[in-house]
Parts: sequence; structure tokens; C-alpha cells
Amino acid sequence: MILLIDGYNLLFSGPGQSDDIKPNQLETRRDNLVAQLKSYNTRKKYRIIVVFDGDKANTHYPQEKESGGIRVVFSQDQTTADEHIINLVSSYIREKPHRQDLCAVTSDRALAETLISNRVKIISSQEFAVELTIRDKNTTPGLKDEPIEKFTGLKPSDVPKWLKIFGTTDDTDSTD
Repeated sequence: MILLIDGYNLLFSGPGQSDDIKPNQLETRRDNLVAQLKSYNTRKKYRIIVVFDGDKANTHYPQEKESGGIRVVFSQDQTTADEHIINLVSSYIREKPHRQDLCAVTSDRALAETLISNRVKIISSQEFAVELTIRDKNTTPGLKDEPIEKFTGLKPSDVPKWLKIFGTTDDTDSTD
């Protein structure tokens, strides 16, 4: 499986994340995301390519680097991360026209539509951010004591019980 990640889209969609950060915090947040992806990939063994917009990077990173099995790419020459991801998909399709092993993480609607038209499976950035958080739950300070439902929501079978506890349902049969 090849997992293409719209870097900043994922970075700013996680629980408690905001795109209102200071420039000096951006590199730290990118590095933290790459570290989470490394941890995630120790279990999944995917080929992960995370693409960031180069114009926002303001970093010492080269255009492309490999970091613990994660390929980190910064778009160049007025090319956006979205365009770079589309170019990667186009190249891969030319090499393997009958492939079914591409997946992309993005919540950018235009990018998602383009990728879907090329038979790329889409995972929303929010959904993937929750999966990263859950996977990191046991190794991230402060998350160990949190109930898993905080990140995943209630199971449908638990909803009636909680509605009853909070008194929002009527136990009587209204068909009498």
C-alpha cells in the first residue's frame, strides 16, 4: 500500500490543532507529525509519502528526504502539495495502470475528487488524525488515561444506555 499524505492538511486537522501557529512552531509540528507517522508505520509497513507545500516550509529541509521509512517532500517552483500529489499519482498510474494500492489522506475536496477519479482511495485527514492519536495513545503523555471513546465516539450499541442515563428517552411505549 502506498499512502500519500497532504501534509499541512493533516497537520492542521488533528484533535486540538489549529492553523493559527507561529512560524517557529511549524517545523516542530511537522517533525512531530513525521514522528507519529514513523510510529504508525512500524505496525502498518506502508510506503508513506507526506507532501508539504514548499512555500510554507521556511526550513532547512531539502526538497525531498527519507526519514525513518517516511518520504518527506516539499513542493517546489510554485507547485502546491496538491499538484505534487496529483503528479505522483499520474506517474504511478503510468507505471502500473491496473494498480489498486494507492490511498491518500486529505480533506481537500478538489484534491480528493481528482484522486477519486483516478481510483485512489481517500481517507479524510480528520479520520486519519484520530487513528494516529489512537495508535499513539499509549506512548503520548496525557493520553494514556483518556477513554478511547474520546477519540472514536460511542459505539451505536452504547447510545441507548447513555440516552436513558441522561433522561432523554421515554421508557414507556408510545404506541399504547
